[in-house]
Amino acid sequence: MVLTQDIVRTLQTYWHQQVSGQIPTLFPGVPTQIGQADAWFEFWVSTCQEPVHREISPTRLFALVDVHCFSRKSTNRQQLHSLVDSARSLSGIKLEVQHEDTAAALIRLDRLQVRDLSRTDQEHSEFTVLHAVVSLTAIIEEFASTPAV
Repeated sequence: MVLTQDIVRTLQTYWHQQVSGQIPTLFPGVPTQIGQADAWFEFWVSTCQEPVHREISPTRLFALVDVHCFSRKSTNRQQLHSLVDSARSLSGIKLEVQHEDTAAALIRLDRLQVRDLSRTDQEHSEFTVLHAVVSLTAIIEEFASTPAV
């Protein structure tokens, strides 16, 4: 059986090693110093659900992965767009999930959606921090296990 913690660990490890580069990433529950960084990410696995299926069918889960992209360079949206492009690179990837050193499932990321959530500072009519969210659906298909004889 694949555990949620296995799924989250696989996604976060891939993100940290392959995508985020020198840009700091905040993961839920992990203290990270961003200080006065010009840009940063927040990486969330927001929901995980298991649709109804037959008992003999392999388990299939759906998860929502949200990558929040932040940029303090409010006069130039180019940095925010660059962050969004980095997060968009997750679309289409396939990752193997390990549970107790055994391949347990395959994650496929797709159904990309980008939303700009930047808001202006009411007093100064300018952006203080630009904010976009890249959302992807993760389809997790558990490998069929062979019954014990």
